[in-house]
Amino acid sequence: MYNFTEYHRTVDENCARVRAYILKYVQDRRSGRRKSKLEGNVDLLSLFFENKDVFTDEFIVDELVDFFIAAAETT
Repeated sequence: MYNFTEYHRTVDENCARVRAYILKYVQDRRSGRRKSKLEGNVDLLSLFFENKDVFTDEFIVDELVDFFIAAAETT
């Protein structure tokens, strides 16, 4: 997609920032630098981490972005 306007460039930059933030969070959780606050690690990320071959960090970021956008659209 071409970004001819300042608006589109800004949207793309903001999307990249959001994805980078989520990716950093996922990597921090995977490495143990961050922990789940739920007892027994029964959150969405913990479920993704159980199958490392299928759920790569980029795949998880895509799923989380979809999840949050879908939730925002329905509220």
